[in-house]
Amino acid sequence: MINLTLPYPPTVNHYWKSTVKRVAGNKGRVITRVSDEGKAFAEQVFWLVREQKAHKKLKADLKLVIHIYVPDRRRRDIDNLSKSLFDAMQKAGVYEDDTQIKDYRMIHSGIVKGGKVTLSIEEI
Repeated sequence: MINLTLPYPPTVNHYWKSTVKRVAGNKGRVITRVSDEGKAFAEQVFWLVREQKAHKKLKADLKLVIHIYVPDRRRRDIDNLSKSLFDAMQKAGVYEDDTQIKDYRMIHSGIVKGGKVTLSIEEI
């Protein structure tokens, strides 16, 4: 089992950024990429995973229990946090691919200044 403490992730709305690339004689093409905020979060997770010695590249199916500590009292959809969190942990080498996550539970666990996430990752 791996236990991790990570920063509060950006929502899906802030993780991705869409821009329109104009092409002569065409309406343009929408290009979606990871935002600067998303890249900064992924890099921070990378170093925290190394620091916590959790870069195991797990290969089996996984079960996650995620405790979300929100940064303030605003109403939030905690389901909106999973994609950026899962992608960042994959890039950091916790597991090979986020398709390995077969069971996860997200629990709203209170308010902490700045927010944070604690995770338990178990092979099943």
